Amino acid sequence: MEKITTEFKQISIRGRLAFGMTCLEKLVITLNSDHPLLQTIVFPKIWEFTSTEDLSEWEENINNIDPVCVLDDEVNSKLKELYNKLPKDIVSTIEEVITIGTANLYGGTNNNSPSTLEPLNSIIKTMIKLNVPLPDIRPFKKSSFSEFHGWGENRKRDFYQ
Repeated sequence: MEKITTEFKQISIRGRLAFGMTCLEKLVITLNSDHPLLQTIVFPKIWEFTSTEDLSEWEENINNIDPVCVLDDEVNSKLKELYNKLPKDIVSTIEEVITIGTANLYGGTNNNSPSTLEPLNSIIKTMIKLNVPLPDIRPFKKSSFSEFHGWGENRKRDFYQ
């Protein structure tokens, strides 16, 4: 696990989120838990992080789908129903992927941004626990931590494939 953490220190925050999203997508398929709301709302909103120029706007929008916010809201929504039905490991992985994107928004990215490595490690542990193969790390290494103060350049999703 330490080798994985060391490798991710060289990958930008956008690259880390992309890796986390790729894990989430594999997890959903493996656990046979796909749902139209995931494909049309949740996943596209999270993926916007890798290509947006305005991360504060992304954060505003992401709160509408963050399980922490949705499940705490007293309003009963389709998304809340979905999160209550999904396996807990999927919901927590959604939370962790979002945390990768929000952890350093208002602070510096010193020391290779440990606050984004922690949720990433949690995602990797979940994948290992559930025997879901990790994605190949090589495409994500193309987004270096040396780019844009650790954030990486904004790139479309297909850059990471």
